[in-house]
Amino acid sequence: DPGESVKGVVKLFNETSDNLFLDLSIEAFSSGDESGQPIYLPPEAKYDYLNWFTVVQDSIVLTPRQVALIPFTVNVPANAVPGGYYAVIFWQTQPGSTGAQNNIGVAGKVGTLILLQVEGEIQEQGNIVEFSRQPAQNPIWQLPLSFVVRFKNTGNIHLRPVGEIVLTGWFGRRSLAVNSQQNNVLPQSVRRFEIVWGQDAGGLENFFSRLKAEAKTLSFGPVTAILNLTYGQNQPQTASQTLSFWLIPWRLLVTVIIVLLILSIFWRLNKKVKKLKTGAKPQA
Repeated sequence: DPGESVKGVVKLFNETSDNLFLDLSIEAFSSGDESGQPIYLPPEAKYDYLNWFTVVQDSIVLTPRQVALIPFTVNVPANAVPGGYYAVIFWQTQPGSTGAQNNIGVAGKVGTLILLQVEGEIQEQGNIVEFSRQPAQNPIWQLPLSFVVRFKNTGNIHLRPVGEIVLTGWFGRRSLAVNSQQNNVLPQSVRRFEIVWGQDAGGLENFFSRLKAEAKTLSFGPVTAILNLTYGQNQPQTASQTLSFWLIPWRLLVTVIIVLLILSIFWRLNKKVKKLKTGAKPQA
């Protein structure tokens, strides 16, 4: 809430065999691309909300295998605008500071993302901008098949869209989880989720492995895929879209045809053998 303070702790662990001399920096971050990879804004790009953060110390020396707990406080001013604020608390080494004999001047940097929500008039708004499949042709001739979901956050707070893709066809119904890791979508950004149906069993040399994977899905014929998403913490909302396509796994189709041909040949041979045994002249 505006005017309140929030306390937290950053846990540092030196997993090296040398002393680490670490310096503090606090930077802003935003969404870098649709994969969710953050981009860290340069220190010279000052944001007022970075001054809300207070860390008890701005440098520390960690001995090998040492763990340190560094408290911090976020002091939200009374006039803070409701919405989301995104910062990262960095700890970084300086080139040559580890004391290693073969140091070549490489600095390390590690950070903790802070997703801060200031209460008030929160706008939890978003929509599905794409629900598609790859490959896009119809029919689909083989698995695995990838569904692409792109969700846009049009509000002022980070959202966590979760849900499922419900697949229905001749052989029943199954579902695939969407955003099972519960990743966030930052305000005014788009995040892309890829959901894979079926398993990749290797190259063409693994025909039978791929055939087994296709048969395991028990999917053949028309398929309807319904995407259902839920997002929003204060007022949960839903969004959905539908895809329809044909799935005809070629390995499964070829195998069925070969089996039918073999059965047909055996049936004909068996019929001729029976006629020979009864003394009947086989037909041409």
